[in-house]
Amino acid sequence: MGQARKATTLFERWDCLITDEISDNIVQHTNLYILIIQLNFSRESHAKRTDKIEIKGFICLLFLAGALRNNNQSGRIVKY
Repeated sequence: MGQARKATTLFERWDCLITDEISDNIVQHTNLYILIIQLNFSRESHAKRTDKIEIKGFICLLFLAGALRNNNQSGRIVKY
C-alpha cells in the first residue's frame, strides 16, 4: 500500500498493479502454451517464445487501448 501512495509516474503505478511475480507467471504459462502449439507449425520461428518485456508491452497496449476507447465514449479527456 505504501508503494502505491508514493507512485508519481504512470510506470510506478503500473509496477504496483502488475508485479514482477505476476508478469513472470504470465510469461511462464504463455511459453508453455507456445510449446504446445509449436508442433502445429512447420517452422519454429512462427511460434516464438516470449519474454517479460514483450508481455508487459502487450498488456500496456491493452490498457492504453481501453483508456482511449473509454475516453472517446465518455467525452472526458484523459491525460497521460
